[in-house]
Amino acid sequence: MTGWNPRGSSVAAFAPVRSSGRTARRTSRCDRPMATMNRVVVLGAGGAGKSTMARQIGMTRGIPVLHLDPIYWKPGFVETPWEEMLERVRRFAHERDEWVIEGSAAEAAIDRADTVVFLDLPRRVFVRRFLNRWIRSKLLGGASSSDRPPWGDSLRPDILLWVWRWRRLSRPKVIAAVQVAREQGKTVAQVRTIGEEMVLLKQLQGQPHAG
Repeated sequence: MTGWNPRGSSVAAFAPVRSSGRTARRTSRCDRPMATMNRVVVLGAGGAGKSTMARQIGMTRGIPVLHLDPIYWKPGFVETPWEEMLERVRRFAHERDEWVIEGSAAEAAIDRADTVVFLDLPRRVFVRRFLNRWIRSKLLGGASSSDRPPWGDSLRPDILLWVWRWRRLSRPKVIAAVQVAREQGKTVAQVRTIGEEMVLLKQLQGQPHAG
């Protein structure tokens, strides 16, 4: 298996080291530091924290961030056709040398990416965050645009159901895409706990600006 080492002194993804014996242990070695990463895809369920992670990477590296939710949801909260979304992501990725892309359709940019950050958090975490985001928007008006769900103030049952079913229906596809990225030699950070996520964010905040 491949894991990210949250105890590393620099922000890095880690490549697998095979271990022998009846019980295989997850061990890791440093692959390369975040400072060398210029094209980053951030994946995960709704509420996993993709926007926060992407913004921090963008600020650390001084590179543009593409948030896909505001593009997917047209005025009046009309959904953009999926193939159109994929094409827009591919075009954005190929027209620039540096970027961070976060969102469900971000997988379309993996071929062009040098780094994939997969927020593979438990369902209880991302569902709670998803609901908290809606509550902030509904009761407090949203402290910033990032707090406002792009589909509006209504808690749409179909979207909530999509979030709840994400690990069963969508995660296998993301896992397959991440595995392809590993096989292509890309840097992959698979974050499985809040603790690992917080360490990665803290390490990113301590990285020097790319500019």
